Amino acid sequence: LSSQSYVGFSTASFLNSGVTTPFCWLRSGSSYGSSYALRVGSSGESGGDLVNDTGGVRPAAHLSLSSIASLIPITITYNSNGGSSCASISVAYGSTYGTLPTPTKTGYTFDGWYKSSALTGSAVTSSTTVTTNHTLYAKWTANTYYIEYNGNNATSGNMSVSTHTYDIAKALTTNTYTRTGYSFLGWSTSSTATTATYTNGQNVTNLTSINGGLIVLYAVWQANPYTITIQASSGGSVSSTGGKYASGDTITSFAAPNVGKAFLYWVRASDNAQILENPLNQSVTKNETYTAIFGASVEGVNISSTKGGVVYLVGDDFDNLTDTDTITFATKQVLQGYTFSHWEDMNGNNLGTEMSIRLQKSLVMDNIIKAVYVQSTNNSVNDQVNN
Repeated sequence: LSSQSYVGFSTASFLNSGVTTPFCWLRSGSSYGSSYALRVGSSGESGGDLVNDTGGVRPAAHLSLSSIASLIPITITYNSNGGSSCASISVAYGSTYGTLPTPTKTGYTFDGWYKSSALTGSAVTSSTTVTTNHTLYAKWTANTYYIEYNGNNATSGNMSVSTHTYDIAKALTTNTYTRTGYSFLGWSTSSTATTATYTNGQNVTNLTSINGGLIVLYAVWQANPYTITIQASSGGSVSSTGGKYASGDTITSFAAPNVGKAFLYWVRASDNAQILENPLNQSVTKNETYTAIFGASVEGVNISSTKGGVVYLVGDDFDNLTDTDTITFATKQVLQGYTFSHWEDMNGNNLGTEMSIRLQKSLVMDNIIKAVYVQSTNNSVNDQVNN
């Protein structure tokens, strides 16, 4: 055929020859003065005759059916099955697909194009031969991702990584971590979170769309509240009576003696320990009760100490003292790097290292006596009691 030729198929009977086999019309511009029909021979024939509209016959140069069909465009339509759209293409009959498009779909990996909408059989390739108009269907495989469970300062427990599939709900692994003094609230993607994003054993989907991606969930902890009770025995009061505290908090309370009484020490209920510091300054680790103990003192005398230690009364039977009895004060170092030096009065006079006061008001009225502590070069902690 010349470069000016074109074809068009028909199955109608043409002219007056009675032929009903498929044929095509060819026009060759000025080469022929009229239209010609190519009558394609029956099965097995490689060519046919050209017949004009007056019935004349002209040789068809042995045109085969396959050579004519190769001129017909084939349309390929893509169904991405929820993925990104792909434009239809046209290829010649009997040619190959050529480069096939690669669509994308969040959370899925593309697994090829299939002629079957059921995605059965084998995927087509760029070299697959095309002979009819048809649609290709995209096949997808859901991505797999992993979740790691971080104890986030847990004191015990161990958990394995769990495997998850995109678009499929699955429960988080039940927590096995514990943390002393804390309650588990749930999980978060932040190690510093104070509230949980996911609860224990919650069903989750699509925590990441990346194939092989890893999500780290951190345990969220809340400090357990402990009840601290601070109270005073008869003879004084305390500045704080306690309350609810988190593990690691510090409690502080000052023991104030009534007139004629002196602070002796604190008693910690859990181990019956005597604590000489005042104010009380203790770290919270559990439920606890502290009681300030007071004893008889000398009315009109203010007994105190400088930084580094405390003073307390020696003895335990202070409620039955008389005005002629004598009470003795002792000192105790409570801060590292300090030692007891001496007693002194309100005028700064050194009263020595021992302090006993007779319970006669006329001798001690309105006096101020304090135990003096000084910093030492020896940083070891030693208790020093002077009677």
